[in-house]
Amino acid sequence: MRIGQPKDEPAAESELNGLLQSGLRRLDDAQRDELSLERRFDLAYNAAHALALTHRKRNLAEYEGDAASR
Repeated sequence: MRIGQPKDEPAAESELNGLLQSGLRRLDDAQRDELSLERRFDLAYNAAHALALTHRKRNLAEYEGDAASR
């Protein structure tokens, strides 16, 4: 680690759960017919982003954790 550089830390389980729950709630809301199409698209897009970030962080934690223990 170099001075002034952030240290990579594995994602906390609570962080992953928060992203997952946020994504799932947004997916549910994106299906509400009373919302405008623009709002529904925004919700679906942000849900996809949150869920993709959850998958990425979980994989990084697993793979980096395995590599760090070797």
